[in-house]
Amino acid sequence: MLVLVATTTIVLTVIARPVAHLTLTAWSDRDDRQPLPPGTVDDASHLNQTQVTIKQVKSQPRVTEVILQSVLRDALRQGKKVAIAGSNC
Repeated sequence: MLVLVATTTIVLTVIARPVAHLTLTAWSDRDDRQPLPPGTVDDASHLNQTQVTIKQVKSQPRVTEVILQSVLRDALRQGKKVAIAGSNC
């Protein structure tokens, strides 16, 4: 009986701190993100808000090719970076 009480006490002592920490973290967690202004994106850390130009292209190969050439040419002239995201094929 004494061994059972001692074992239970040790297990509860070891488990109590992480459980209390996780419970407190979950209890105080809130979503306080502000909406981003139009024309900006941010990373997961919310520390890298960046101004962007978004070009949407249709699924017409010739039109898409002309738009992409124009975007790449303008980016090269202006020294800007290009990222491709959101493919909906």
